[in-house]
Amino acid sequence: MRRSYYQWKIQIQTLEVASKINDLYYDQVVAYPNNFVVDIVPKGVSKATGIDFLIEYANIKEEDVYTIGDGHNDIPLIEFGVHGSVMSCADEDVKAHAQVEYDSVSDLISKKFINKIRGYFR
Repeated sequence: MRRSYYQWKIQIQTLEVASKINDLYYDQVVAYPNNFVVDIVPKGVSKATGIDFLIEYANIKEEDVYTIGDGHNDIPLIEFGVHGSVMSCADEDVKAHAQVEYDSVSDLISKKFINKIRGYFR
């Protein structure tokens, strides 16, 4: 995906803002740069901690959990468990945290689960 100068400039600014927030408030929050915004969450809270809570609460096996993401705020989620994947549209620094790359969520589902899903309806 080719970005315009304006989009590139905004993305650089979000990186700078997130970095400044992380420098100033590192003990309280984590700031994740995204394309046009900065996501700020309390330290110790992420999509991965939410999934971890659900696994324990619902007694799900960690190896049965598949994750996919495309942004910096998805890195903890991508690194979670054994099936972390990334969208092909993600930045290279986000892709570096994944084991597998997919074009879309439906691509992941069709490549990993379609035979299992078909088996349920036979």
